[in-house]
Amino acid sequence: MYGRVDTNQTCCEVKNNRMSKDQLDSVVSHAEGLLSLAVQLHAQCQEETAQMAALAEQLREESQSLLSQSEVLQQDMAEMSKTLEVLMDTKVAFEAKERQARKLSKQL
Repeated sequence: MYGRVDTNQTCCEVKNNRMSKDQLDSVVSHAEGLLSLAVQLHAQCQEETAQMAALAEQLREESQSLLSQSEVLQQDMAEMSKTLEVLMDTKVAFEAKERQARKLSKQL
């Protein structure tokens, strides 16, 4: 396309880097095609950018939700740990009372 020279041109025209009307039309047509493609790609990039921004926002929201859920679960685990500790202390105390009751029972 570019740089192709019509063999019907004269040596003088080639030396002056002149293009025939057909060559010029071809270059213009090619440039218009490239411009059209650039416009399409720009629109596609804008659409994909909007989609990516929406997905990023969705991920931020999900991340915040998971963080909140994690905090709640950590609090629940802390409460269960305390409850388990109280239950274990109660069990130990109950077993101690049970041993004491057996000793008293033997003494009677």
